[in-house]
Amino acid sequence: DLAALAPLLGLTAVATALGTLAVFAVPAIYPALRLGAGGLVAEGAAALLTIGLPSAAMGALFSHLIQAAKGPRGGIGRALAANTAGGAIAPLAVGILLIPSLGVVAGLVVLSAVYAAGSLALLARPGARALPRAALALAGPAVLAALFAGPFDWRLVRPPAGGTVLAHVEGVAASASVVAEPGGHRHLRVNGTYTMGGTASYALDRIQGHLALLQHPAPRRALFLGVGTGATLASGARWPGLEVVGVDLSPEVLELIDAFPAVARDLSQSAGLRTGAADARRYVRAAEGSYDLILADNYHPAKDGAALLYTVEHYRAIRARLAPGGVAVQWLPLHQLDLAGLRLITRTFLEVFPGARLHMGNYNLVTPILALVARPGEGPPRLGDWVGRQMPDDLVAELRSIRFDSPFALAGGFLAGPEALTEFAGPGPLNTDDHPRLLFEAPETVYRALAPAAERLLTLVRDLPRLPRQAVDFGPEAGAFGIRLERYWQARDAFLTLGASVNVTGTVNHDARLLAPPLIEIVRHAPDFRPAYDPVLSMARRVAATEPQYAMNLLEGLDGAHPDRADARRLRAEIARVAGLSN
Repeated sequence: DLAALAPLLGLTAVATALGTLAVFAVPAIYPALRLGAGGLVAEGAAALLTIGLPSAAMGALFSHLIQAAKGPRGGIGRALAANTAGGAIAPLAVGILLIPSLGVVAGLVVLSAVYAAGSLALLARPGARALPRAALALAGPAVLAALFAGPFDWRLVRPPAGGTVLAHVEGVAASASVVAEPGGHRHLRVNGTYTMGGTASYALDRIQGHLALLQHPAPRRALFLGVGTGATLASGARWPGLEVVGVDLSPEVLELIDAFPAVARDLSQSAGLRTGAADARRYVRAAEGSYDLILADNYHPAKDGAALLYTVEHYRAIRARLAPGGVAVQWLPLHQLDLAGLRLITRTFLEVFPGARLHMGNYNLVTPILALVARPGEGPPRLGDWVGRQMPDDLVAELRSIRFDSPFALAGGFLAGPEALTEFAGPGPLNTDDHPRLLFEAPETVYRALAPAAERLLTLVRDLPRLPRQAVDFGPEAGAFGIRLERYWQARDAFLTLGASVNVTGTVNHDARLLAPPLIEIVRHAPDFRPAYDPVLSMARRVAATEPQYAMNLLEGLDGAHPDRADARRLRAEIARVAGLSN
């Protein structure tokens, strides 16, 4: 029935175009839906708005065509066969060719235009009834015209107010964008929403690489699973004679590394660094040779497929690929995990690496990251491998720039040795390929509100017993180091507890009175703990604009707490000179 087919094709064109328009509306209404009705309802509403109408229209069109194919000699089977063949060709035609060539939105527009063109072609036949079916058929081009004329960014990336999209790539695996923020920082965003690092986290990304590399006395080959912006991978550029391979599942992500100049410079100047697009699990099994270090980056466990990078089978493949004395490091985003998920991953990791230890990568209460560190057949790193290590000047300078140039900074994030970690993980099931529990449990952390990450971090700090000799093998002659390290840990724990307990207002003079005195006491307790010293300097510099005498008093207390460091004295003299006060 060609008379009925024309409006059905028009209806499908309209529905596809309206679903495309809804794609632009969903980011604006999704947060309110999630806040009011919860994550699952918000996801369902978003899906209904974008694909509900097109699915219904296509279903009606399919039913009509199936009925039209029916005849005395059959025909429905042939129609279903043709539809199945089309369904087999569609992923290649749309997912592999159309979307990477034109983008998601332009690809949807093309599909809508094809439906509209079919409807108009049928209406142009002699004797076709033009009204009212013509109006429905013509509605498709009208909605398409609105898409072209409207103020829509077809890249589906919403930069922050005052920000811009610097680069955008759409491909088979994902869409990836580099977004510039108003303050000058830029970050990598995947599929329009998921942020994978940027210039603001550059120091932390470098620490992830250096902490792992410093666990080995002389690394020569390293494999980094996950590249992102490339900043962690680029940490290997300063290590002499080091060959580093970085693999990422998304070639689109690798295409955008040049948008991060510091990383691109390191990659271009170091012959030992190279990247490639590959599935991490397959690459570990198929790669030739062995590695002194295999570093697994932060994988959001609720993202599609990421849970399979935390399985026993994958960790066994990693262990088999390690050279004698090799190191395996698994970074974990604690802010994206609940304690049950952390225990499951830890238990699974310990199944393959029973001597593993747990470290903190940063002292951030909002986005803390952890590292499971394994040295199969080896104990903790030797202090002599850190203190007496010969390093080129540029590596020393980089470690100093990220405040990672002392053995206290390196061992200061230690949380638990094998025994304490095993007790924390407890008995229970493992995450395996056959029973990927994390795959089904982790999404719950996305759809329900997680407690603040600070609570989980402080729970670990409070409940995990640790001993200096579990963190570092410092030998019988270096007992003083163990005492200083224990004081460093006490200062670290007090620093984190202070950050979680004080309500910072953003008013620097008020906040300085709340934070500076306890921070100075933390410095007095453990002068090696730099993270408490530097914020007092910063607050004093800002307070000096309105209360120079109070700023000088803070710096006098800071200098008394750590007289071996001259920064407070220098700043105090500078403020006194500018304000005309007596130093």
